[in-house]
Amino acid sequence: MTVLTVANASIGEVAILAAPIDIGAGHRLAYDWAPVPGADGVEIASGDLAIVSAPGEESLSMPVTADGNSLIVTPPPNVDVKALTLVGMHRFDGEDKVVIRSQADLAGRLSVRVEPATGGGFAAPVYSVPAVGAHGSVPATLTGASLGYSPQPALRLPPGVRAKRLRLSLVTGGTPEEFEERPFGVDRVQGLLVRPPRDITVTGPDGTKVLDVPGEATAGRRFGVDLLPEARKLLSAALSDGRPLAGEFTVRGAAGSKVRITGGKVVGALTRTFTGVRGTALRGQSVVPAGFAAAVPDEARGDLTVTYLGLRVLTGLSDPEPTRQGGIGGPVLTPDGSAATRPFPPAGIGPHPLALIGLIGRATTECALTATLIRADGTALGPSAQTPIPATGRIGLTWIALPAPITVTEPVSLTVAVTRGRYLWAAETHPLARLVVADPAPPATPLSLGATVLTEVAAAGIHLPAHTLPPAPLATGAPLASDLFLQVDLSDVVMRYRR
Repeated sequence: MTVLTVANASIGEVAILAAPIDIGAGHRLAYDWAPVPGADGVEIASGDLAIVSAPGEESLSMPVTADGNSLIVTPPPNVDVKALTLVGMHRFDGEDKVVIRSQADLAGRLSVRVEPATGGGFAAPVYSVPAVGAHGSVPATLTGASLGYSPQPALRLPPGVRAKRLRLSLVTGGTPEEFEERPFGVDRVQGLLVRPPRDITVTGPDGTKVLDVPGEATAGRRFGVDLLPEARKLLSAALSDGRPLAGEFTVRGAAGSKVRITGGKVVGALTRTFTGVRGTALRGQSVVPAGFAAAVPDEARGDLTVTYLGLRVLTGLSDPEPTRQGGIGGPVLTPDGSAATRPFPPAGIGPHPLALIGLIGRATTECALTATLIRADGTALGPSAQTPIPATGRIGLTWIALPAPITVTEPVSLTVAVTRGRYLWAAETHPLARLVVADPAPPATPLSLGATVLTEVAAAGIHLPAHTLPPAPLATGAPLASDLFLQVDLSDVVMRYRR
């Protein structure tokens, strides 16, 4: 039995098998899909299989019996006789035995009578070598056969001669009515036979037939088979039951049946679906979207809905958060110590009102901060903002909401004091802070997942159904990030693993 093992879980990975295949013992198209943890669905994109009848030739020794001066040759059933090699063919001239090596040695004609495959006896001669030539208005008759020699005489017949028996006679005479049989013989007869495929079927691993063609298939006849529905059913059932995603389709025919196979590649994917809505709030910091940890897929898609929350980071005046935790200095604020100041440009921060101030540092103990915007003359620009900060061992960002948004169009400094506890305000050339303004019409701003930009967002927000998502960042926990304050909702996410 010929076995075709499929790489990458495609049924029939070899798309074209050029040579005819003997399917008498069954030709298997195996599939074996690697499992994926959490996979809950099967998708199959295509599954076309084409089977083309390709009758094979075979050489068999044929039974021969004498019938008077003639020879009866009996081929096996369900074959066409293409040629008969007449090994040791001879005739008799008186008592002399004359070996026949060519048509000229016949000293007459070799005539052929055919008993149909359905029986009924022999009819009149249908072929002779040489053929009966035309005479007068009567065209040539008994044409279509020829006699070659390589190295034995070979009687070649036209295509499609199907017979229960063949009667060979060495005759003299110019027309069938004048034929007289002369004694001749052979040592044996070797037949070159053409066997059309019969009873072609394609069955799945559970025995379901997806193709059933009883009887004989003539040369070149094509059968198209769609393996997709059956493959989907089998793989879905195996996935649901927790069984190996493996099996085979078998192309089979009667003994000696040969066909050409093209296609047979069923391409698909295992899927993992994350139903419902998974929301992520971006507040000026990157956040890993929850609930998507998985094996890295080949493709991921989902509905992406982004809502702008009216605030954006003032990137030109904001400091980035440090990428390290150790080796960071800065003023240490305590209740009995001095306040620390972060100056801003003389022109202020622009036309949009300041809404939030982000301090970068850490509270070594639980503490309370007071933040005040101070003009150049030392007076406060608006009321101070206060916030408690829990103790933490890591440098991070703490947002402080101003009592009311303040438009800053003059030189100011940010002064921070501690009324309780202890706070390290991280600094490089100056203490680090981030500023957030209220902006009803922000410019289009990137929303990223890891290093991949998902889209750009403006005030109107955005809704992108079945949006392409970067597979590795989504599955491995890369963060969402944007300079806008956003609500990012991912829904009905599907991860696909090609097989």
